[in-house]
Amino acid sequence: MNPRLSVLSCVVAVLGVGGCSALANTAGLPATVTATEQQARSKAEVLVDDTAAHIQPALSWQASTVGHNPNYTGVDGRYDGTMRVVVSREADVRLAKDRLPTLEAAITDYWRQQGFQLQIGHATDGNFAIDATKDQVHLVANSDAPWGITISADVGTVKGPKDINSVDGSPIPDPTGSNGTPISPAPSVDPYWSH
Repeated sequence: MNPRLSVLSCVVAVLGVGGCSALANTAGLPATVTATEQQARSKAEVLVDDTAAHIQPALSWQASTVGHNPNYTGVDGRYDGTMRVVVSREADVRLAKDRLPTLEAAITDYWRQQGFQLQIGHATDGNFAIDATKDQVHLVANSDAPWGITISADVGTVKGPKDINSVDGSPIPDPTGSNGTPISPAPSVDPYWSH
């Protein structure tokens, strides 16, 4: 995930709207496995694809990335041997601030139609973070005008490895140049969303 977008997610989490980590199991019991990894991944991909398709005019999306969020139990915070599958997709398009309400409405309308419960946070610069939950599914959309938008789906409880250190839960780093500095691609200009 683009670090610019993750900052807004964390700001919204502090405000009590979203989250920056895996869902906590406060009962202290291991989570019940609800799907195979492939089932969870397929469901997450469909949710992200359908959300992206609902945004019109269409944005130019990058390929999805797939990761895992480990589940933890109770107050001791121990890894419980299960994880959730996370699929994220980013559109690096220059977003005009006056288009943000239209973009937000496209996502919230679609997620409400699907029966998700929403919490929405707004930054002082007009960017938004949407957090949606339903039936063991967690969806997040973050705008970062003028840099783009990220949509992600966190789905299912699947059997994880015994060793927490082998869970792929870290964010995929941004590409770096030959000198090791991050390459931030310039957002593309869209005839509708950028003006």
